Amino acid sequence: MQKILQFFKDKKNLSALLVLCGAISFYMILKHLPELWQFILSIFSVLKPLITAAIIAYLLYPCVSLLERKLFGKMKKEKAAHGLATFFTLLLAASLLALLSVTIFPQLASSVAMLLSNLEGYFDSFRSTVLALEEKLPFLELNLDEFLSSWEGILQSAIQWLIGNADTLLGGAVRFGNGVVNFVIELILAVYMLLDIKNTQQITKRWCRSWMKEERYSRSLELAKRSNRVFLSFLRDNILDSLIVGVANFIFMFIMGMPYPLLISVIVGVTNFIPNFGPIIGAVPSLLIILLISPIDALWFLIWTLVMQFLDGNVLKPLLFNSTTGLSPLWVLTAIIIGGRLFGIIGMIIGIPLLTILSQLLDESISKRLTKRGFNEKGEPLESKAGTKKEEDSICQ
Repeated sequence: MQKILQFFKDKKNLSALLVLCGAISFYMILKHLPELWQFILSIFSVLKPLITAAIIAYLLYPCVSLLERKLFGKMKKEKAAHGLATFFTLLLAASLLALLSVTIFPQLASSVAMLLSNLEGYFDSFRSTVLALEEKLPFLELNLDEFLSSWEGILQSAIQWLIGNADTLLGGAVRFGNGVVNFVIELILAVYMLLDIKNTQQITKRWCRSWMKEERYSRSLELAKRSNRVFLSFLRDNILDSLIVGVANFIFMFIMGMPYPLLISVIVGVTNFIPNFGPIIGAVPSLLIILLISPIDALWFLIWTLVMQFLDGNVLKPLLFNSTTGLSPLWVLTAIIIGGRLFGIIGMIIGIPLLTILSQLLDESISKRLTKRGFNEKGEPLESKAGTKKEEDSICQ
């Protein structure tokens, strides 16, 4: 027993044992990575209602806090002031959804229905345009007639597929209904979280202070505040940027008399929320829809999209985002790819602010270590050391 204790007292032996245990653990994780990932996903599916409700509450809380300070700040009872602020925030959100349901959603549904009902006619018109272009410019050798003439067969195949997969579609409708019910439950949970957020903050504060030293607690609190600022700033700027792009696209299409301006502008604005790849995702289907109806309008829409994305990337985004992220394009792309592979579109959105926070923490840690070792931010020796070195060189000479 004494030999075993003596073995563990030796720092070299203990370090070697820790490295060995770490290597074995890493190997076991890699070996059972699919099972481990499935286990994580199963836990996530169980906690999904709570996570979604927490996200909804997190997005609504800034409005609650603003109303609580500006409108109900003079009330003596803080609980009543917080409850009124929560009520008016929910009323404002419900009014906004009702406004969208009355004004925009019916027009979107009408546009989609009109597009689907006229789709065959649009293909026939596009086919006639392509054939006329082939006659005038035979050297182009488009050879699209065979594909376009089979549109009726494609429609019939689609109808047969719908009939043959009725059970699948019914299951999808049932899942959609379940999703609506789950969303209502998550919304109720979010309301309770908003009402109880003061108590939750107090419990979290007591728990952290009971387990953490004062210095670590202060650092954790500062990290939480910084993360909150980065996430809210990123979401706010992204929403405003997408709204400006969508409205500008609608005005341009309306002035030019292009088809389905509201439907296409909503597609462009919503997909623009996805960093980097969003404009491409939104422009491709929009361009195809316009191309079927009017190739000339499609050409103007393509030119406008290129101009708008150039202005958005070089003028609007730098003006709105300022230094919110501070990431290089390479790291932004890395965050989008990794976040998208792990969590889909949500991961593509939250990957950038998350990597921003990690990069800031890493940069601060590196700066502190450089300062302790006598180097500046660029990793060069400080002036005092550089001056001493020059004096030593002159003395030697």
